[in-house]
Amino acid sequence: MGLGEDGCPYFEATVQLDEQRAGQKLYWSVLGYGPAGSLGPLVTLEAGEPSSWDDWNHLYRCLVFEGRPTREVYRFCLARWLGANARRPSSESDQRKIEFSVWAPFAQRVELVRAKVWDWTNPEKNLFAHPSVWERVCGGYVGDQGEGMEEEAIPMTRDPKGVWSYRDDSYERWRARAYLFRILREDGSLVYRTDLYSRSQIGEGYLNPRGRKYQGPVEALEGSVSASLVVDPESVIDPSHPTCLWPEPQETFVPEEAFWMEEFSTEFPLPSRIEDLIIYEVHLGALGFGREGAGTFEDAIQFLDHLSELGVNAVELLPLCEFGDGPENWGYSTSHYFALEYGSQGRDQFKQFVRACHRRGMVVLFDVVFNHYLPDAERAEWKYDSERDEHNLYYWYEPGLGYLDNGSSGYAPRYCEEMVRHMFLSSALVLVEEFHVDGFRVDLTNAIHRDNVAHNTPVPRANLFGCRFLRELTRTLRTVRPNLLLIAEDHSGWAAVTDREGPAGLGFDAAWYAEFYHSLVGDAPRGPEVARLLWVAGQGGDGPLNLQQFGSILSSTSSRTVVYHKNHDEAGNDPGTARTLVTAAGGAEYLTNPTARWYAEARARWVAGISILSAGIPLFLFGEEVGAKEPFLYGQVLPHREDLIGKRSGEGAGLFTFYRDLIHLRRSHEVVRRGQIEVFYTHNVDRVLAFRRWIESTELLVVGSLANSPYTHGYRVSSPRLSSGSWREIFNSDAAAYGGHNVANGKTLLSSAGGEMTLLLPACGFVVLQRSEG
Repeated sequence: MGLGEDGCPYFEATVQLDEQRAGQKLYWSVLGYGPAGSLGPLVTLEAGEPSSWDDWNHLYRCLVFEGRPTREVYRFCLARWLGANARRPSSESDQRKIEFSVWAPFAQRVELVRAKVWDWTNPEKNLFAHPSVWERVCGGYVGDQGEGMEEEAIPMTRDPKGVWSYRDDSYERWRARAYLFRILREDGSLVYRTDLYSRSQIGEGYLNPRGRKYQGPVEALEGSVSASLVVDPESVIDPSHPTCLWPEPQETFVPEEAFWMEEFSTEFPLPSRIEDLIIYEVHLGALGFGREGAGTFEDAIQFLDHLSELGVNAVELLPLCEFGDGPENWGYSTSHYFALEYGSQGRDQFKQFVRACHRRGMVVLFDVVFNHYLPDAERAEWKYDSERDEHNLYYWYEPGLGYLDNGSSGYAPRYCEEMVRHMFLSSALVLVEEFHVDGFRVDLTNAIHRDNVAHNTPVPRANLFGCRFLRELTRTLRTVRPNLLLIAEDHSGWAAVTDREGPAGLGFDAAWYAEFYHSLVGDAPRGPEVARLLWVAGQGGDGPLNLQQFGSILSSTSSRTVVYHKNHDEAGNDPGTARTLVTAAGGAEYLTNPTARWYAEARARWVAGISILSAGIPLFLFGEEVGAKEPFLYGQVLPHREDLIGKRSGEGAGLFTFYRDLIHLRRSHEVVRRGQIEVFYTHNVDRVLAFRRWIESTELLVVGSLANSPYTHGYRVSSPRLSSGSWREIFNSDAAAYGGHNVANGKTLLSSAGGEMTLLLPACGFVVLQRSEG
């Protein structure tokens, strides 16, 4: 074992082969002891063509022995090989070098070009003599005719695998410099391409010059088409030295090891089991209350005190890898998987956010999008080094059929190409190793393993390779971090998605359970087979609710599910959907009526309670805890931004207290997090549902009513599954502190016998009872 010039550890072995094996295929692999202490494969990418959905290929590499010495290299991660990376000096007296590498196997020629970046007060447009105020920085873009290019292009050298490289003797000469690759493509056309392994894209705005000359401010540029920046991943800006200068002075940086010291707190330990999570889904751009512009990591850090008091222990960030259309975009259009969205303040500020979360006992889940790229990937993935569709490196093109769709908002990636899969895997590894994220939510995994088609013609091979990629992803990440938390947004119902034991399992800890949402809330139009409890209740009237149908869905939440009563997709983006409070009232216009408002809040508490007390891992969208009313629309975040901190001390105070207390109940009762679940009573006409949670000798009952009038004379629950015993009320959603009417059973012990129990039930509320040991 040694330390390579890229700063990464490596293992090396020499194998002696006799000449009689010349011309033969040889297969090799590597086993090693990972962080968990168990022996496992360190070659994590599968080989060969998959033959079925259940097929699991051996983890080996293949070479043809030619009877002479040969060197085979397997890279666990590509992030320190491709892109712009420092190279360790060969001696103490030497300085760090830098190497630029890009995969472009069909290119005739590749050159490295530098983009001009200057202070607008400098009429000569020369390089910075000193750091400049960020708002004055201009350039950062090279036009199709070379406008904005600094000095001459530098030729790069090709290796046998199609990787082009250039090495410079001085890393410092390139620090914070902007660059692109000029590629003479297979057909002879000359194009400029960004570095897909770039750790930073300099733009943060909405402007795409479309190849024309650009000399305006960098902050207006769209990052997906602007120049890439040289970034040192081994240093971090010291948060005690805030600066608005660019490039940042070297004295503001500290070594990465120093930055991560005292990252954790013994007072607030991180949850390590998936079932312990209570997930708060937040869009960074929607923060920054009370000012113009999209939210930043600085805003997010200030928001953490709110989340600490609320009690959530997992923050899920909507995608933040570089995307197009400005910082208020949702982020589901990734162009550069190793770069953080510049408009959010960038990579170092994200590290500060992660560290701040960890100190408060919160894990950070990062949303990643591997089912499609930015739809307009002009200077990113699209036809990177060839105009031919068959040689479009990053996209799956099926001859005779065309490009593959998979139900997402762009063409499907070329999962059959190992370099494409390895790019995705490497980007996730970087987020774990460099940024210390604790887990991932992988966007729309059924698009990857099930839904690949070409003009409605199924392409099974693409689905098979999609399965392979997802297995490789989970396997690779767990080789590095065995306790990493992995969640799939999957709507296939396929048991293999959450199978971590079988070799063909995709290996996720849990999958989103959309059927739960559609039956519990149901504001997105669905058929009569879906209960749509909240939507029907919000329309008014006292008619029956299909609680029996919802009961079967609720019982299934124990099957490794993530449940939610509101997420980003269901908050106004799909037809008919709205914030929970609006659906509960039957429309936003009714919330100005005090009576309608009361019922809406009571129903909102009901659906949140059933979700958080279920056997699934609860998740909810930011703002639900204070009764957000504005829709959360794709690309229109800022016009609908609400001041959540202000609402917490105003009209949302009761809801916040309810969420805080209910979250505390879940976190303080192991039976809610790990116990079994059984729905033992439903009555559609009475609008009453009851279920129990138990683990060993501990048992809780949850009894809820969506009736518009309280059962103040008592409601009798009858079921042979209700055991005899004494019960005391430990939680009531109708408490006065939450804005309720305080219809409660109080401290009175309730008895159950002969499969029956009578108790008080509030209107549109629920109670939680605990079996009394006395």
